[in-house]
Amino acid sequence: MSLIVTVPAELVGALRNALHSVLGEAAEEVSAVSVTPDRERHPERYQEPRMMLEGACGLLDMIGWVAPSLACAAQIDLVEHRAVLLRGLEVMLDLADAELADVEAVEARRAARREASVRAATIERVRAQHEFAEAVKDLVSSSEAREVD
Repeated sequence: MSLIVTVPAELVGALRNALHSVLGEAAEEVSAVSVTPDRERHPERYQEPRMMLEGACGLLDMIGWVAPSLACAAQIDLVEHRAVLLRGLEVMLDLADAELADVEAVEARRAARREASVRAATIERVRAQHEFAEAVKDLVSSSEAREVD
């Protein structure tokens, strides 16, 4: 069974950026395991970071490693990519919230240079990211509930 989630074109770039971060996190975790003295006896310690690393690469293969000249929506199978997509959405929201927290400082610098405000666009972009992430989480919850029934 598959459950397809459509990532809106305007959010694919933020997700791509987050997936690069997920990839880096997973690589760091693999590296940390690789220097433990008993790594040969516990290959299972590689399992989760390896799954995240491979999953992030797989999603980046699907949505593109770099932004195309024309943004387009991405179709992702939630059943197949659930863990990595959810982690990517968490990172995406962390990055969005950090951008929002910095919006006043950005606005002050832009005003000093007599540049147009980006406050409203930033707030809207962060709101859209949060709404999408919540919708995906709700979809995961409802599909998990159906699996239990």
